[in-house]
Amino acid sequence: MNFSQSFKSLAIAFALASLANLVATFSVRAESTLRYSPPPPPEDRGTPTGRSRGGASRDPLCGISGEPLTALVPSTPGERLLEIVWARTVADRPTFWFYVPYNLAPNLPVEFILEDDGNNVLYQSKFEVESSPGIVRFTLPDSVDPLELDRLYRWSFKVYCHPTSPVFVRGWVERITLESELQGELETATPREQIALFAANGIWYDAIANLAALRHSQPEDTELLADWNSLLESVGLQEIASEPIVECCTPAPSP
Repeated sequence: MNFSQSFKSLAIAFALASLANLVATFSVRAESTLRYSPPPPPEDRGTPTGRSRGGASRDPLCGISGEPLTALVPSTPGERLLEIVWARTVADRPTFWFYVPYNLAPNLPVEFILEDDGNNVLYQSKFEVESSPGIVRFTLPDSVDPLELDRLYRWSFKVYCHPTSPVFVRGWVERITLESELQGELETATPREQIALFAANGIWYDAIANLAALRHSQPEDTELLADWNSLLESVGLQEIASEPIVECCTPAPSP
């Protein structure tokens, strides 16, 4: 083998090795260990039961879909076939996330309702949504009083496939105070580390909201995509992780 052939063989071997390292690096970066660690529910104030997935709709306005209307919130089985749908936040006006499997139009409104633990309605509004199936978010507006600390609030999200029998999901949110040690860790952490801290300490609403915002600002980041998949998988929502986030919501006009 002459010098030219040896040089070519060496160059090819080097290129293949570099490619293998690149693939290995990408694989490592595409993996994520982000997991949600659920805290025990506040049973001293009543079990926060709800409904994380809506029933099937056969109404012509919605049609038949694969995955049902789903709240992006942790849920666990409770007693007597009830479902515990509850998570914590440190935000005074948190953001709620839902997967809507329907092609929505102005004649197919959605509704968000927030009640306190005494069944008093604090906020109720219908919205017109014109979008394809996907994940939508709703943030409590400034017109709503801030959530009080250590108090349970019940939310409901409805899609009016039928004017009198909407498909709905329902759950609870509790605002908590950050412990001083965790507060200190968050102050020195990177945005991605903050998400991991929220998830590890059972603060769901802030973990998913911060991660979604970070993904929106860095849509090509494969590590953030892996984090999103891992976080949703940790609460049994892996089948929804690949769904797009779509815009919502415009208040419906007053009658």
